Amino acid sequence: MEGKTPAPPDDFEILGLPDHGTMAEEIVLSENQIAPKPSYLSWEEAGVLPLSALTGYRALFTKGKLQKGETVFIPGIGSGVATYMLPMAKAVGAKVIVSSRSSEKLEKAERLGADVLLENGQDWEQSLHGEKVDLVIESVGVATFNRSLDLLKKGGTIVTFGASAGDEVSLDLRRFFYNQWNLYGTTMGSIEEFYEMLDLFQSHKIRPIVDRTFVLEDTADGLNYLSKSSQFGKIAIRIRE
Repeated sequence: MEGKTPAPPDDFEILGLPDHGTMAEEIVLSENQIAPKPSYLSWEEAGVLPLSALTGYRALFTKGKLQKGETVFIPGIGSGVATYMLPMAKAVGAKVIVSSRSSEKLEKAERLGADVLLENGQDWEQSLHGEKVDLVIESVGVATFNRSLDLLKKGGTIVTFGASAGDEVSLDLRRFFYNQWNLYGTTMGSIEEFYEMLDLFQSHKIRPIVDRTFVLEDTADGLNYLSKSSQFGKIAIRIRE
């Protein structure tokens, strides 16, 4: 299904938890759960777009209120959501700083337009020579959360939606309120945000990064590959050849 993005429906239903998702040869869906495929995307690119891109869109713009000329820090570049947030932030004219423990992932992020690359083993503050950021999007957790706060300017915002490196962090409350920081949690997004995200992608011809594609019969191999965290971008499942 291709064409112009329609207005969001009023009676949109949940697809996925707690209901079944779409990893099947055939499924039956309400038309309210289907959006036109951007014509410039392949089926694999369109297939990996919705959830991660929506999560990133909400974190950047609804919660983070990222604006042209601002600076955003995205630790853990290489995850599906992070590889969406990088081009979305660049599309609105923001400066993007990323980090990773993988030099290969940093090189790929640079080709995607990242302005500053930080290795996880570096002293981030020292590497940025005192530069502070307006917004941090945190999805790593305990391993980077407080290090990310060190880069946040007074009155800045940190948005979190993940905790892959651990759920619990220690927080210096006095430091937090003296710096007038804002902390927001977020998950996924609304149908209205979904259509806003689609419009942003189509107006700037943003393409999802598909690391590998597996056929449906090899889904277990795809999940196993994903568990190693070596991918850059998304893993696609091709339903039919």
